[in-house]
Amino acid sequence: EEISLFKSLDDLFGTRYYKIVFITTAEKIGHWVLLTHASDKVVEYFDSAGKAPPEILLQWFSDAQVSDVQYSAARLQHKDSFNCGRFVLARISSQP
Repeated sequence: EEISLFKSLDDLFGTRYYKIVFITTAEKIGHWVLLTHASDKVVEYFDSAGKAPPEILLQWFSDAQVSDVQYSAARLQHKDSFNCGRFVLARISSQP
């Protein structure tokens, strides 16, 4: 889904505290990341490659009045790995 289709954090997350997002880099090629609604105006961006959120997401968060986007620069997966989806699922299952 295009991030621009969502108008607010409540609209984006619905009744769940997380959203799995596929960020495309080319046609049918991309990378799975996780957005977690940490608190009222705080979102955690999880990328197993250790990358910061792309500018389009940062702009959407700003427009949605998110006060803090937390992320880690720690790389968990090898650069030639295709396991990003597995890391996302592991991150969800590690949440309380």
